[in-house]
Amino acid sequence: MTKSLATIFAAVLAALAAGGCSSNSGPGGKPGVKTTVAGLTAFESCEALGDFLESKSGANEVPAGGGTGGAESDGTFGQPAAAPADEAVTVEEADIVKQEGNRLYAMTAFGKLFAYDVSNPAVPHRIGEATPAIYPIEMYVSGTGGTKVAVIGVPVVPAGGDGTVSSDSPYYYEPVTRVTVYDFADASAPTVARQFDFKGSYGDSRKVGGALYLALQRWISEGPVPLKDQLDDRDPCDQVYVPEEIDGDFSSFITWDVIGINLNALASDPNQVSVVGSWGSTITATPDHFYLTNHFYENNETGVYLFDLDPATAGVAPRATARVPGSIVNQFSMDETDGVFRIVSTNRAAWIWGWAEGGVVGVAAPALDAVPPPPPTTTNYLTTFRAGDGSLAQLGQIDSIVPNESVTAARFLGDRAFVTTFVATDPLVTIDVSDPASPRVVGELHLPGRTDYLQAWGADRLIAIGSADGWSGVVLNLFNIADLANPQLVEQETIPNSYYSEAQYEHLAFSFFEDQDILAVPVGTNTGSELDVYLVNRDTGFTRLGAVHHDDLGDFGGYSPAMRRSLEIGGLLYSVSEAGLKVNGFSALTTDLFEEMFPGFTPPIYGCDCAGDVCACPVPL
Repeated sequence: MTKSLATIFAAVLAALAAGGCSSNSGPGGKPGVKTTVAGLTAFESCEALGDFLESKSGANEVPAGGGTGGAESDGTFGQPAAAPADEAVTVEEADIVKQEGNRLYAMTAFGKLFAYDVSNPAVPHRIGEATPAIYPIEMYVSGTGGTKVAVIGVPVVPAGGDGTVSSDSPYYYEPVTRVTVYDFADASAPTVARQFDFKGSYGDSRKVGGALYLALQRWISEGPVPLKDQLDDRDPCDQVYVPEEIDGDFSSFITWDVIGINLNALASDPNQVSVVGSWGSTITATPDHFYLTNHFYENNETGVYLFDLDPATAGVAPRATARVPGSIVNQFSMDETDGVFRIVSTNRAAWIWGWAEGGVVGVAAPALDAVPPPPPTTTNYLTTFRAGDGSLAQLGQIDSIVPNESVTAARFLGDRAFVTTFVATDPLVTIDVSDPASPRVVGELHLPGRTDYLQAWGADRLIAIGSADGWSGVVLNLFNIADLANPQLVEQETIPNSYYSEAQYEHLAFSFFEDQDILAVPVGTNTGSELDVYLVNRDTGFTRLGAVHHDDLGDFGGYSPAMRRSLEIGGLLYSVSEAGLKVNGFSALTTDLFEEMFPGFTPPIYGCDCAGDVCACPVPL
């Protein structure tokens, strides 16, 4: 969305919300207020925004944020253009390994991007490589035949040192996020199609159709530089939105920039809007909407920001904001289905955030002889909002999800929700959300251990990964959820000699090949790192087929390369570690059909080699 269109969008919403009041003043007639968009206020100029932030600066560390979702639009203006009937808009997450057609790309922690031709799955062929001038984080693949690769990372040269757009302020350092888009049409000689540098720390991203959307964190802090002077690079600042309910005094403000890049029209400039938020960003997206959440520690609430998307132009525009109690676990705590946004959150007792952790701003610490606080209580919520018209008006809420335990995993499947919590045991709670105004807990199943991730298998099974005692030992669970009121554990399997799995905190490392009924997860064991592979039967559970190791890809001096990802290509198992690539048959995991160590890989060296004032440090893995 262009700046002029976003300005019109904001003005129209202001008229709807305020009955046609002038855009020269907003709530309370504050000068410089441009408009209010369902709980978010923008200012006409950077000076006006700076004056407002300075009026709020003082003792606290972050804003108390989050609006309530007041003003509503007519549900039509600002909505994204519909995709052509033959062009479905999909939502995709970034990763370190991507396949598109006959192309496979692997991005390494030591700064290389490798391209493979997998037209013959049993014998992949490395056809090209690139060395982005960044510490790579993750990537996307797009374009016909998967020839366009967008790599996201941090510039290798410190910000300001390479002459590109970066932190050129003489007063403070600000990190830079770089997006380098490569054209791999000629894989033997890939070229840089365009490079984007943005101020701010990378939070997360999504690719919606041909549009790449980034969420970047930036700071505006009290100090020798006036707050308004730190806004110069945001001029005219009319795309910086502030929650209406900011109260108290703050010494610093966290802003989140949501940036849209049109990968199908790289010559066009990125679109950008910003919101003043808080720590910790979790995002999710649909073809129409982008959701960004922040956790406001000082009042233990999660702020939800809703943006409209136009994937055809990489447009993004703020629509509404709302709040829920407590914090969320990850992106799977959120979902939008049939115009309803659902979110699961955990609200711990106030004394945990204040008394037990040394007090909060403006609250005196308890005396040494004070009466101990009552036992802590924890409440888990499922809250529903109207999202179809972009209002985020609350529809319903329940707070009866296993009190005094904390949510560890969640999954929404249509009009059903599944939540696990943990203290000593790990209940699986089933919830009926078919009536968004009256969600209700239906069933509960208790079992030992902790669940970290839930994967749907059809409509009547869930596969879960977690730990045996909450801290160590990797456990797999298979649940039968055909009867929502009576969920059943089909089997619980402990992976032998396991300590942890990346799949416990990164769902992209959890690979379930449904056409083969096979599950593959990377696991750290007492002998190193491996990819464990299981056959899963819907009625009986797990049968271990074996494991794939990459220790033999080179002479690593006893070091075991960390397994990272797995894919199924042409009925074969591809395993990718930090060191290289292997191909195996699912029924012959010890027979390597193909193996290759990534050129340039060396085992990590921990620490820095320093001589005088100069230190050489390895690239962190």
